[in-house]
Amino acid sequence: MRAFLSPTAATPISLTFSYDAHSTPRGTYYTLAGQDDILFTGGRPVQPRQTVLLNDTEEVAHGVIMVGGSFTDLPHFDPVITEIITEQLYLTVENNFPITQWYPVSTQSVNRFLAVDAEFNQRLVVVPGQFLADADTSPTLGTQRLYDTLELEVYSAPHANSDFVPPTLGEVTAELVGTGNSQIRYVVEATDTSGIQRVIVLYRTEGGNEWLKLELPYNSGTSQATLTVEAPYSQIVEYFIQVVDGAGNVARGAGL
Repeated sequence: MRAFLSPTAATPISLTFSYDAHSTPRGTYYTLAGQDDILFTGGRPVQPRQTVLLNDTEEVAHGVIMVGGSFTDLPHFDPVITEIITEQLYLTVENNFPITQWYPVSTQSVNRFLAVDAEFNQRLVVVPGQFLADADTSPTLGTQRLYDTLELEVYSAPHANSDFVPPTLGEVTAELVGTGNSQIRYVVEATDTSGIQRVIVLYRTEGGNEWLKLELPYNSGTSQATLTVEAPYSQIVEYFIQVVDGAGNVARGAGL
């Protein structure tokens, strides 16, 4: 395992959202207030989208993580499922979306491209809405999550750093330990040729509407990040993992 190839910088970005609802005969979708940009992917629920220009011309954005956020969940929600499959092919009726996991999986990503005028562009793409389908519903019903706030950090590295491969995640566990099972021990296995610089767990407790953050110390000798915390496991209803490598690339792992 090599040391970090070059220094990386983390730029914090705080976002606050409000929304406009759009009701149609096929369901409801949301856009950011006063805007019309949406995530529109064939056979999937329409979600609001926002693009943030990254003005740094000296460094290249490699990845972005969420470090916090608050949201509102709307149960019994009837989403608009897109009809378009390709530019030439459309569904004649609205399809179901029977996938019982959050879509999209991540709310944030980095987009890099070279324009026709040879100008290098970097953008942070944020989708502050997610949908979780209920099992065995037709038409599809579920929970629409709308973020009120998002706390993000964009990782950048010098142009000379050509590593854009995210770290490899191994086993992720959260087990009860301690007297009377009063503690939770998180263990995350992760490796990368450029090293691991950060491992984060974000979790949500029962009835909560915000993500809480844990920073897990990483041991390069064992390729594991571990942390034991005092927390009632029975009250944790969601958690996920984010790992940042030495070049600023990000991998995301599922938990509950």
